Amino acid sequence: MGLARDKANFYSMLASMAQAGLGLRQCFGLSSFPYRLRPAARSICELLDAGVPLPEAMHRQSVFTAFECNLVSVGVASGTLDATFSTLSQWFTDSHQFRSQIISALAHPMLTYFVAGPLLGVVDYFATGLSLTTTIIRCIAWWLAPIAIWFLLKFLGRLLSSLPLFSFLIESLPVLGPLLHSLESSRFYRAFGLSLRAGIGMVNSIELASGCVKGSVTRTKFDRVKRDIQENGMPFTVALKEVASLRDRTSSILPLLATGEQSGSLAESCLRIADMASEDARTTLRRIAGVAPIVAFLPLAFYIGYRVISFYAGHIGQINTLTE
Repeated sequence: MGLARDKANFYSMLASMAQAGLGLRQCFGLSSFPYRLRPAARSICELLDAGVPLPEAMHRQSVFTAFECNLVSVGVASGTLDATFSTLSQWFTDSHQFRSQIISALAHPMLTYFVAGPLLGVVDYFATGLSLTTTIIRCIAWWLAPIAIWFLLKFLGRLLSSLPLFSFLIESLPVLGPLLHSLESSRFYRAFGLSLRAGIGMVNSIELASGCVKGSVTRTKFDRVKRDIQENGMPFTVALKEVASLRDRTSSILPLLATGEQSGSLAESCLRIADMASEDARTTLRRIAGVAPIVAFLPLAFYIGYRVISFYAGHIGQINTLTE
């Protein structure tokens, strides 16, 4: 969460300096960047002095993603780096806010979870006669389980995200699917619209924008669009209709693209789609943040209730046995 906030500030500073007309060397030479990004900024300065283009210099820094580097490539090619930096600043500001909302919504269920571990351990200790050592080990395992699951999901996500079947299954999920579609659409059409506005050719614009998306299914879709345009001379909207997903067809993306292509304002239509997709993602994440506490709390509450009832039921059973 902290890195997203730092990047939002980083790109905001760069946008302000670029709008003021400062050169790249002066922009990245600023010493008041967020602490975690200062080494990368210093390295970029050295590479710029050595004649390395900005996108390549950023690509050599592990802290920057392919999305950032490709979008900066578009900004350099179009001469709109200030707008590109502003777009990235807004992107990471939204990302920070989204994560903050979800973490805030999950704070109470997680607090309940971590407090419940020792309480259930005490119940087991007195009810089942567990040893103190076993009880302590169970409490530690209870606390470490969510952390282990988080790292496992993060590792598996990176490992499986490149597989088309996995990406297809994720995008087919009821809530997560629309969210990922909105995020990927925002990434692609933002970069695509900026590229077209800069006068970059259709095929090159698609190639640059495809590098901004994360999912292999989305990337494959636009690679096929690019191939159809190259080989068959199709207009962009017609080529996209051939491979459009169900979510593409049921959204306003295709009508907006068709209108933009017919009126000669495809770049503006793409940027409008990007704005709409970003807003859809915000709305979906707000809904997730509202439902997440209930989804996380109810199973935990049922489990704790079951354990407490089992504890008292066992004692009542022992009392009934003694009184008979």
